[in-house]
Amino acid sequence: MIVYVAVIAVRGNKDFIRRALLLTGITVAVALFFNGLSWLLNGAGRGLMDMLAGSLGGIREAAEEEGGSLISGRWNKFTATFTDFKQAGPMAWLFGVGRGSQGHIIEMDLCDAGLLYGVFGFVAMLWLYVKYGVEFLMRAIRNFNVLVLGAFVSLGITVAYFTLAGHILFTVTSGFFFAFVLVYARLLTQDKNQL
Repeated sequence: MIVYVAVIAVRGNKDFIRRALLLTGITVAVALFFNGLSWLLNGAGRGLMDMLAGSLGGIREAAEEEGGSLISGRWNKFTATFTDFKQAGPMAWLFGVGRGSQGHIIEMDLCDAGLLYGVFGFVAMLWLYVKYGVEFLMRAIRNFNVLVLGAFVSLGITVAYFTLAGHILFTVTSGFFFAFVLVYARLLTQDKNQL
């Protein structure tokens, strides 16, 4: 957003810069208001920032329990599921070993889809994402602008996240976010005559 405002500033659109600064000020004011309200209602040390810090501390403690790495627990689950997948034979390679084969899910979307649902499940669950993603990349080169760059970065971060961390493609809120950004990215690069 800052880069976009800077580009508009270079182009000389002063009215847009005033609106962007006003929106930024309102956003900061609202965030501070709700942080203060949370602090007042929940007592000292229970503002939104304090709760966020507590959540991050909990993630750090969980990582230390799993051997110092956030991904180590997922890697252990992946190893167990992959061993089952290899031993199950060709039928499982096509249709997967299923979620019931493991005590816990892997929580890495691509590995979940590939190992738990096999080749057919992997293709069925991901083909639209791949199709529309590749179309966006091809069109982005021809119709490049700052908004397309923002959509590209957002999609890139999300793809990296669901590859490593999971819980992106197949959960309601984050899955909707990825699909929505992909649709938005396609509309940004769509030929105006086809809209």
